[in-house]
Amino acid sequence: MAVAFSPSGEQIVSGSKDTNARVWRSDGRGEPLVLTHPTYVSSVGFDRGGGLVVSAAQLQDARMWRIRYEDLRARILNTSKVCFTPDVRMTVLGSNAKEADKRHKACAQGS
Repeated sequence: MAVAFSPSGEQIVSGSKDTNARVWRSDGRGEPLVLTHPTYVSSVGFDRGGGLVVSAAQLQDARMWRIRYEDLRARILNTSKVCFTPDVRMTVLGSNAKEADKRHKACAQGS
């Protein structure tokens, strides 16, 4: 298993034999972001800015992953076909209550 802290200390990345690297919030909130390799992950780290994770797997497979929250949030909101509940929108995606309700209703109505 491999583990590293982000420069800010706000995130932790771990790599393991289950072929995944996981990015965790150091405060324990939320689910980890799962980054998958074809073989077990033997090394992990963050770049100096904390916006990229570098992971390496057993068979000389190295990858760089953009993990900035703003980038991930935009990608989820722009590409997902899932109608997120207002609670998920507020907790995970950082929407306010009014916006979360509005977006959920629009999604549920298919617009």
